[in-house]
Amino acid sequence: MYLVEEGLLRPVAITPDGREFVLGLLGPGEVFLHHEPSGQPGIGFYVEAVEDTRCLALARSGLDALAERDPALAARLLPAFAQCVADLSESCASLALDAVAERLLRLLRRLAERHGAPDGGACRLRLRQQDVAAMAGVCRETANAALRSLAARGQLRCGRQTIWVRTAAGPLRRVRP
Repeated sequence: MYLVEEGLLRPVAITPDGREFVLGLLGPGEVFLHHEPSGQPGIGFYVEAVEDTRCLALARSGLDALAERDPALAARLLPAFAQCVADLSESCASLALDAVAERLLRLLRRLAERHGAPDGGACRLRLRQQDVAAMAGVCRETANAALRSLAARGQLRCGRQTIWVRTAAGPLRRVRP
């Protein structure tokens, strides 16, 4: 298990035929396991740093010892695990029930809340359209069409490797990064 102390990571599952599914973004205080996420042979997994990142590695034996030595610290890790489960549940429900544009908007709002930089009535995310598509489980072209639709509705603006997600009422102002 790894705990992100600072920075930003992009965990990715990869199929035997080379298709990638970006599982999200991980920032300070978030945890991840480095394993085959599905338990299925052939599904690979890697984590890529989006920016300079520092992680704390915890082996299972070390985690058990930590829990015995400092139960309060171990208890503070429980919300991170609970958030992982909640995020997976939300992602599964969204994949099954939401239209692509709504799935993208829900995803972008969650990412903006956790990792966005406030920017005049919006949160700025440094994301490539390919990453957004991979997180939503669609091809880049489908994601691009959905992003254009959301932009036309005033929910977001797109720029070069940057997406501004509206956080306040009123029109979005585009601010140069």
